[in-house]
Amino acid sequence: MTAFRLLIACFLTAAGLLAAAVPAQAGTAIGGTLRVKSADAPAPVAGVELAVQSTQGGETVRGRSGPDGRFEIPLPAAGPYRVTLEAKTLPDGVVLPAGRSPTLTVDVQEGQSKLVLFPLERAGAVQQRQGPSVATRVLQVVLDGTVFGLIIAMAAVGLSLIYSVSRIINFAHGEFMTLGALLAFLLSTMAGGPQWPLIAAAVVAVLAVGALGGALGTGLLRPLESRAKEHFSILVFTIGLSFAMRYLLLALFESNTQPYREYALQEPLRFAGLAITPRDLVVCTVAVLALLGLGVLLLRTRLGRAMRAVAGDPGLAEATGIDVNRIKRDIWIVGSALAATGGVLMAVSHQVRWDMGYQTLMFVFAAVILGGIGTAFGTIAGGVVLGICMELGTLVFPVELKTALAMLALAAVLLVRPQGLFNRAQRVG
Repeated sequence: MTAFRLLIACFLTAAGLLAAAVPAQAGTAIGGTLRVKSADAPAPVAGVELAVQSTQGGETVRGRSGPDGRFEIPLPAAGPYRVTLEAKTLPDGVVLPAGRSPTLTVDVQEGQSKLVLFPLERAGAVQQRQGPSVATRVLQVVLDGTVFGLIIAMAAVGLSLIYSVSRIINFAHGEFMTLGALLAFLLSTMAGGPQWPLIAAAVVAVLAVGALGGALGTGLLRPLESRAKEHFSILVFTIGLSFAMRYLLLALFESNTQPYREYALQEPLRFAGLAITPRDLVVCTVAVLALLGLGVLLLRTRLGRAMRAVAGDPGLAEATGIDVNRIKRDIWIVGSALAATGGVLMAVSHQVRWDMGYQTLMFVFAAVILGGIGTAFGTIAGGVVLGICMELGTLVFPVELKTALAMLALAAVLLVRPQGLFNRAQRVG
């Protein structure tokens, strides 16, 4: 009963923080930065006029780029818009690249500041029109896939750990990702209060979601597990919990899509023909360090050995003196904290959205199955392999098909190795 009260207190505290700290809804707008390519660094282009009009017609809204090349044009409502760069207002010697249209069509959501990009170049400049080599393109998509794969692996290994110990498939795992990202966003952009550095906000968010996961596993799922005749009841409960959390977050955060202010607009770093933004470099570094720390926990600590023992045989582990209930609680804390970490990293690389965890959950399950259900290190490898395969598919097929191709590859692997790539086959019967 104490654990149940702790769960309710944690959830109400998180909901209260969300309700109190959600900033006033940002105005619907279109924005961006105009820069021209140069030999040194891109230079801002000031004084360029842009015209925005709804695709359904109506009044044309105009804006102008400032001294730093930035522009932001408020819009009266959400919807599809045409953004036109007035080429006649470009400074002398600055033009749009050949074949580039001065008009873009974008779909703007309510409360969103939609980013639009117009590449500019010097008139008469000698440009290398040929694209990158095949080897460079392959290396670039492998790099991009590794970034996404590490994020997926971070969340997937938490789900795999929870299943390996408790045999519970937690469909609310995606919402733990979203909650971690939202809490970090709100703490770092809190209206009327201290705006924390993102790293401090992320640490607090991860700890809070870990505590919530521990309370969930102890206060709700353990009593339900002892009363339910089969795990299907628990599966349905976690699906219902997922829906409840998702739409509570929608009610509190609304449908805003927001970036972390410290990682809003960044120029990519280039090396040997490859490009990576500083935020993706941070994501990779944090993910690798966190996964290495998890490996040390599982292999070199007493708690990790106890977790592996309970995962292997709970009855035998309890007979040797291990407190199985405490280990289950700890694994829920660790697994939920890993989900929150994955959510923060996903939001850094992309943006914060109320259903981001739900949209990612399919890839999380795919990584768990591909690596082998219940294998932590196999799940990590499965997440990275999945991310790379998704991006490699874009070299041949349209980018819209990369998710379908990844799922087809997963099905093909499971036809050959039903136990996953990194799990052992077991005899049944």
